[in-house]
Amino acid sequence: MESNKISVIVPVFNVENYLEKCVKSIIEQTYKNLEVILVDDGSTDKSGFLCDELKKQDYRIKVIHKTNGGLSDARNAGIQVSTGKYLSFIDSDDYLERTALEQMMHAILISHSEIAICNIMRFYDDGCTEEFYNPTDNQEVLEGIRRFDTLNQPSVCNKLFDAKLFANISFPYGKFYEDTYVYHELLYKADKVVLTGKTGYWYLSRKGSILGRSQFSNRYFDFIEAVYMRADFLIK
Repeated sequence: MESNKISVIVPVFNVENYLEKCVKSIIEQTYKNLEVILVDDGSTDKSGFLCDELKKQDYRIKVIHKTNGGLSDARNAGIQVSTGKYLSFIDSDDYLERTALEQMMHAILISHSEIAICNIMRFYDDGCTEEFYNPTDNQEVLEGIRRFDTLNQPSVCNKLFDAKLFANISFPYGKFYEDTYVYHELLYKADKVVLTGKTGYWYLSRKGSILGRSQFSNRYFDFIEAVYMRADFLIK
């Protein structure tokens, strides 16, 4: 199974208090055939320095320093230099369960799927936790039109993708809700999606993060546009 390299892409912007925990959760995965691509997106705190220090600790870590272009631009930069057969996206203030990547890879291989999805747990700085999206306790393969049931959880962060799906697909520059702009196209190119039925991704909700801000702002109109473009694509 570990002959398949996973490229884990981590956009980094001003997360000096969270970055080490995130990266530690990746390099300590039970699945070892990884390359970890830290994309410093023009951080103004110590995040860029931390990326370089973390690189010294594990040969699998690569670091890109670039001018600030936003989350989509950072992910696209990571994709461009990735060499793995599979892609994983982790936000730099979140972390993984130790077996998350192994479970998703195993599920992909036994089901011959192109996308694996694990459950997400949301956590807060005060220690509270709650289930996020639509968790399931059972491993299940979705094919045909049923794979589009997963449109209700468009985040790419709790998923493992066959890298070939990203041919001619990139995240939209300068947009919020960037996952909603592209996930339906990735689903359309895939034949099968597998749900692991296991919690693998821990998502931090905090004041000041993109998703923690008021919905009714300029970001809201990006969301409306993304959903419209998704509907138009799927109808066609």
